[in-house]
Amino acid sequence: MKLPDIVGQPATTIEEHFPAANTAVAVTIAAATGRRHYVRGFTVSCNGTPATALEVKIVTDSGGTPVTLDHFYVPAAAFAPIIHNYASPLRGKPGKDVKITVTAPGVGISAGAVLRVYTAEAQ
Repeated sequence: MKLPDIVGQPATTIEEHFPAANTAVAVTIAAATGRRHYVRGFTVSCNGTPATALEVKIVTDSGGTPVTLDHFYVPAAAFAPIIHNYASPLRGKPGKDVKITVTAPGVGISAGAVLRVYTAEAQ
């Protein structure tokens, strides 16, 4: 079985979420039957200094037991937008969604995220 060459593929789906202040962020790329999502990259931003460290998670398979693809914390300090592109894309489960979440940043502060995904036939 030949696997798809996904390393050089550009994102085919880009979703974003920039909610009101002190609200958690969740960006989901919906599941597609017979297809697999590959996370090419993400952006996380904040319009001020978070009250506590921001927890960022990228998961797949939220319809069952979520599988963590990436997980990190952004310190409670002012930061420029974090723009990350994976050299080797994160591989979601076949026929399942992928999601990035960011914890609420605190009173009067807004956070946001963008998720960039390439979708191919599940192998």
